Amino acid sequence: MIKHYKLTDTLLKTDYDGIVDKIDKMLKSTVLEESKTVFFDKNVQTSRKEFKKQYPTNKIVHDLSKADYYISNNMPYPSYYFGYGTQSKNSVTLSSGWRAENNLKQLNEAIDLVNNVGAKFIYPGNIRFKSANSDLPEEMVNKITQMLKSKDQETFQLGWTILFEYDHELCRDQFYLIISKADNMSYYRRKRTRVIEQKLKTIKSFYLNKNF
Repeated sequence: MIKHYKLTDTLLKTDYDGIVDKIDKMLKSTVLEESKTVFFDKNVQTSRKEFKKQYPTNKIVHDLSKADYYISNNMPYPSYYFGYGTQSKNSVTLSSGWRAENNLKQLNEAIDLVNNVGAKFIYPGNIRFKSANSDLPEEMVNKITQMLKSKDQETFQLGWTILFEYDHELCRDQFYLIISKADNMSYYRRKRTRVIEQKLKTIKSFYLNKNF
């Protein structure tokens, strides 16, 4: 069990390397199991309200050491530099630098994860949010396409909301074609919600030459 550090402490490079090595070996998952506790890193924009609605058996905890899953956009590496080559050092003073307190917080969060051996890391993009409907009917494709081509913001927003009531993964190609034809200005001024923006990010990840 690694103890938390304080600003008055000194961090040895060997201890730091040991923590980073354990973080590298942390279990990763692409599927969130039911009835497991989750900890959301502050960099995750996922709607906590929507998460609780869609994953009622998964409790959100605010104590990292009690989490079964650590949800974050990146692995929690503590930010310390020990130099390079002839300038390398065997230790660093934790109180040095203007970001000392923030760096210390990252270090202790990493330690909580290392101590919690059973925790798994999962990207927020792997947290799947279900839609009200599955298949996107052809008549709706045409209707929504026309709504998203509109320069009227209310018309666009209604079409945008209706579109994401369908399964964005099951109908990924249709979503891509519809959005790619949308009015640029209306698209730019769209109402951004956490759930829809996360789904949009997932869609974009499949198209390297996307034009939206």
